[in-house]
Amino acid sequence: MSRSPATVLVICGPGNNGGDGLVCARHLKLFGYQPTIYYPKRPNKPLFNALVTQCQKMDIPFLGEMPPEPMLIDELYDLVVDAIFGFSFKGDVREPFRTILSILNGVTVPIASIDIPSGSGSKEVGSGVLPCLEVGT
Repeated sequence: MSRSPATVLVICGPGNNGGDGLVCARHLKLFGYQPTIYYPKRPNKPLFNALVTQCQKMDIPFLGEMPPEPMLIDELYDLVVDAIFGFSFKGDVREPFRTILSILNGVTVPIASIDIPSGSGSKEVGSGVLPCLEVGT
């Protein structure tokens, strides 16, 4: 990682994997990293609302939109955490996640996927993220 402290983009999905991403961002902050969260589809559930509030109280920034080009992610971040979909994901990848996965497949910074690479359970060939690291939760 080239910056000090290292910058990390944590991309959270709408389910439990997204919740794991929010917890991951909190821990990264506690260990001195600079996480930024992109959380496009937030479920309206008390647990997830509490996790978002905890991150906000720790001054972890949330992006309003995904950087549209892989090159921008490469320039701004040292690592991407893929917390979009986990083991229980089935079916086709829909928007906005189809576009997000497409962008992630073009980045050159390392990607750490929580549970499994997002989209790998999809029927669509080539729709999954290609991580450098998978972390089981």
